Amino acid sequence: MYGALAGYTASMLPGGWLYAGLATGGFLIVLAFYTFYRMMLLRLGGVTTLIVMLLVYTLGFTAGLGYSLEAVAASAVVTLLLAVKTPIARLVERISYEELLALFELALFYLALAPLVYTSNVSIMGVRLSTIYTFFLLVITVSFAGYIAWRLGAKPTIYALLGGFVNSEAAIALVARGAEPVEPLAAYVNLGMQYKAVILALAAAYLSKGPLLAVRTAPPLLAALAASTLLALRWRVSEAPRLQFRSPLELGVAVKTVVVYAALFLAAAALSPYLEKPGLAAAYAALGGLVSATATIFALAAYLPPDTLLHAAVYSLAIAAATLNKPLYARAGGGRRMYEVAKVSVIQAAPFIAVAAAAWLAALRA
Repeated sequence: MYGALAGYTASMLPGGWLYAGLATGGFLIVLAFYTFYRMMLLRLGGVTTLIVMLLVYTLGFTAGLGYSLEAVAASAVVTLLLAVKTPIARLVERISYEELLALFELALFYLALAPLVYTSNVSIMGVRLSTIYTFFLLVITVSFAGYIAWRLGAKPTIYALLGGFVNSEAAIALVARGAEPVEPLAAYVNLGMQYKAVILALAAAYLSKGPLLAVRTAPPLLAALAASTLLALRWRVSEAPRLQFRSPLELGVAVKTVVVYAALFLAAAALSPYLEKPGLAAAYAALGGLVSATATIFALAAYLPPDTLLHAAVYSLAIAAATLNKPLYARAGGGRRMYEVAKVSVIQAAPFIAVAAAAWLAALRA
């Protein structure tokens, strides 16, 4: 009310700004004495009350000048901030220095560097730098998301499945380093990756050659995926597996995977005139799948002829290879459980290997 009266005086009376200035000066003197009394005599910390007093006076002054709607909107925001102050303070107390630093690093990559990369036209042998940077963001994001999920108490199996769907290489590195036991989580990471790869394969077939190819390619891929799902469900544990994390952001893993991912894109650009040959397509699918099923599938879809059996064979081969590469990424991430991961990966790659072999034999007979 005091601030509103001062604002009204300033806007309505002749020489009102002089009276408003005196009123504001008196308010600041009272606030200064109150601050001195609170901090020096009562020895009480905290500045929330002081800031709110300044805000309330300012909001009243704004309303007195005639900006009632703006003052009411700002009041709602201030009230909301005061209402959530206590839970936010509790949350901040639980944040470590490493977590805060990781959050700022993630903001740097997204808000500062990403606009520079995506607005540039830099490319290497036809491969845009923005494509490689997107993959880097995916790797560090799944690393940070997995850490946050662990901190919030999410079930490790759910994290493993989602991590495998977003970026299985980063997820398996975390699982292999911190999980106990490792087999169930490795199975769910593989399963998440396979679900994503099948979806991308069908989407790539549809976008490159039309809906008919996607519909005809779907049954063998979905059959292999169903078999892999049943195999993943066979790993059961008496208690929930535990994950341990050393760092919220796995920048070392991100750099390693981005290097091989960029190499795969460059290889696809160099081999693009020859990928229509079935033998070379199969070799590229197997080798490329060891690095990234996502990149391999999209590279193949652009250059393969519209043959259903050939598409089913190379996509299944790429997914199988991407499943079998998990021990390598488990070791690259500093894990010491690559043999357990290898056992799980071989079992879950088997359905896709069978589909690839059957489709390849059928294509040869045709």
